[in-house]
Amino acid sequence: MFYAFASHTDHFNLDSRSSLHDAWLEALTVRETASDERKQIRQLEIQVCLFGPYHDRRVHLNYTGVCEQGKLQFFKRSRM
Repeated sequence: MFYAFASHTDHFNLDSRSSLHDAWLEALTVRETASDERKQIRQLEIQVCLFGPYHDRRVHLNYTGVCEQGKLQFFKRSRM
């Protein structure tokens, strides 16, 4: 499923409504799920919701079975 999304040429065409270029981040969810009787088997999931560049659709990306999560850092742009 990931390959089908990543290899679709409309996702790279900047004039396409399916392109992610200039899409707005609407939601980002990082969730740790637990299973097993003692809830000791853990798995990370990341869900991203993007508002399309023409504001006519939402694109949902779901990543399951994430092995590692890094620290996100956001920097404020300084004006010169």
